[in-house]
Amino acid sequence: MNIGSFMQYLKSEIDLLIQNVAVKEFYRNGYENTSMRTIASKSGISVGNLYRYYRSKEKLFEHIIMHIYEKMVYIIKHHNDFSVELNMENLAEVIQVQGKIMSETLSENRRELLILIDGSRGTKFEKIKKELVTVMADHVSGHLHDYYKKKRDIDMPALSRILAAGYLESLWNILRDNENNEDIRKLLIEYIKIMVFGMNILF
Repeated sequence: MNIGSFMQYLKSEIDLLIQNVAVKEFYRNGYENTSMRTIASKSGISVGNLYRYYRSKEKLFEHIIMHIYEKMVYIIKHHNDFSVELNMENLAEVIQVQGKIMSETLSENRRELLILIDGSRGTKFEKIKKELVTVMADHVSGHLHDYYKKKRDIDMPALSRILAAGYLESLWNILRDNENNEDIRKLLIEYIKIMVFGMNILF
């Protein structure tokens, strides 16, 4: 390895270290209560050097959570792309497929997603929960119109937002309360099962 390649390798390693430290700090303290000085200190570099990698705290924050933000929006909008055709005979299969996809996404990016949902105050992402509810409500609305069809006495936008908000907040609670990937998967599948079959399966 020549000196140029070694320096590039070293730079990449330091960048990765910065990101790992930043994830831990943002996860513990949120954006507002995390300082670049603390991230630099725990990364073993000077504050000035940190700013050579990321010119602001918000740019570092954005770099860490942008991929999960884009992924969540895509999955909500295009969840049918990841599933099999739904009918009464294959509900169990659909539940398993949807549960696997969502649990893998949530588990692999648990900290980053919770940073985005709970720790983004003070950034352009601070209203992300409302934004994701809106994205999902728009998607749910299409299903509701297909289901209710000729009924005109139901406030579809309101019902769509209620369903979307309830579903997404349940996902966030599963993540907040569980760190084990298998526990997340099992809880998510059981939750989706109840959502699909209704509360009557409990009684």
